[in-house]
Amino acid sequence: MNKRRTCRVIDADNKSVRYRFKRYDDAALREKLRELANQRRRLGFRRLQNLLRCSRKRAVGTKAPAPVLAPEPALET
Repeated sequence: MNKRRTCRVIDADNKSVRYRFKRYDDAALREKLRELANQRRRLGFRRLQNLLRCSRKRAVGTKAPAPVLAPEPALET
């Protein structure tokens, strides 16, 4: 029996039978989260996630500080 006919018999969507979940390798991220959780035991997952997000390095060229221009002195004549 082919896949389409089998799905029709068991009343399942053809696409859902074919779908395979791909889990990303996030072992390093989990380890960092565990380290932070051990250091700061009272924080919840949301605050730990914010700490992780803030500790990441930014890409070069993003959010560069605006240059501060000094006012030019007025010329007296």
